[in-house]
Amino acid sequence: LSASVVLATLASADVSWWPSSGTGEASAGAVAAVDRHFAVNAAKGGRAEVEMSKLARSQGTGEVRSLAQQIQKDHEKANAELKALAERKSITLDEDLTPEHRQAHERLGGMSGREFDQAYTEQMLSDHKKTIADFERYTRDGSDTDLKKFAEKTLPTMRHVWMIVHTGRVATNEDDPATLAP
Repeated sequence: LSASVVLATLASADVSWWPSSGTGEASAGAVAAVDRHFAVNAAKGGRAEVEMSKLARSQGTGEVRSLAQQIQKDHEKANAELKALAERKSITLDEDLTPEHRQAHERLGGMSGREFDQAYTEQMLSDHKKTIADFERYTRDGSDTDLKKFAEKTLPTMRHVWMIVHTGRVATNEDDPATLAP
């Protein structure tokens, strides 16, 4: 992908949840709104990926089942890390699916086989594109050092999954996930 395509794709990502006001600075002991929003939305997105991947493991076919197993494993690990971090910072995470994710889950639940595979991979591309843009924005504009480290640590895995789904191939060891971008 060319740099202009990557930038155009990321520029079109939905970041409507991102707080539009405030300095992003938190007083001692407090968590800034931008940081709280990031943590809550990252938890919701992570939960959605796990739930949709569970569906894929039962309703998809060979390669999609394998991909779903890896996505589920990756997100369960990241979700646990985020949950522990949020608890230390007294951030309450609402892990309920968003209406958008609930609708996607219900739609996928009515499919199986190749139809499911196609819809699931399209959903993963869309979700990972949005999540990557959100995490990248947070690494630039967030104010909490620990949450920024979490985002930075998680981004290479998300980019790697996006590349696998986008190209329809498993990346080789020579692929550098840090350079992969939707």
